[in-house]
Amino acid sequence: MGEVARVALKPVAQVRALVELGRAVGAREVLEFGTCLGITAAHLAAAGFRVRTVEGHPGLARRAVEGWRRVGLDGQVQLEVGLFSEVLDRWEAESPVHQWDMIFLDGHHDGEAMRGYLQRLRPLLAPGGCIVCDDIHWSSGMERAWHEEIRGWRTTVDAFHFGVLFGRNDLTPGHFRVRLPGATFGV
Repeated sequence: MGEVARVALKPVAQVRALVELGRAVGAREVLEFGTCLGITAAHLAAAGFRVRTVEGHPGLARRAVEGWRRVGLDGQVQLEVGLFSEVLDRWEAESPVHQWDMIFLDGHHDGEAMRGYLQRLRPLLAPGGCIVCDDIHWSSGMERAWHEEIRGWRTTVDAFHFGVLFGRNDLTPGHFRVRLPGATFGV
């Protein structure tokens, strides 16, 4: 698990930025795709968001639940174990479809997969919400998919480590690039 933590966990500054973004858009409910060890979900839950998270690897999901229990957050994060596409299939069959104020896509780092998930996640986004795509510069495929996807959104932000797609019409339209203070920029 040490190697998973070393490679997959977000730096604290990025997690804080995600929490602040959720606050800025007035999110109450957050959906995360890619639980890993559950650290980001724990920070979101501790900040007061209702969090539902999806993890495809049962072993990682168990570790996440153990971690939430250790820090007193068990019960505050709802975990679903399954492949993203299978979970989305189930949810799309439900009526009415639940909508989320902020969706964090942090898994299956493949450009075409990201594009497919974004098309399926957009109807799950509550009016005024946002979708955060992690690691948009992970590979040339991820970058290409990001640049293709932003064409369908009125306002987007490329914050290097992640990109934000805003479903709000009251923001200045455009595709913006920002760099977070203290962030490292090596890919």
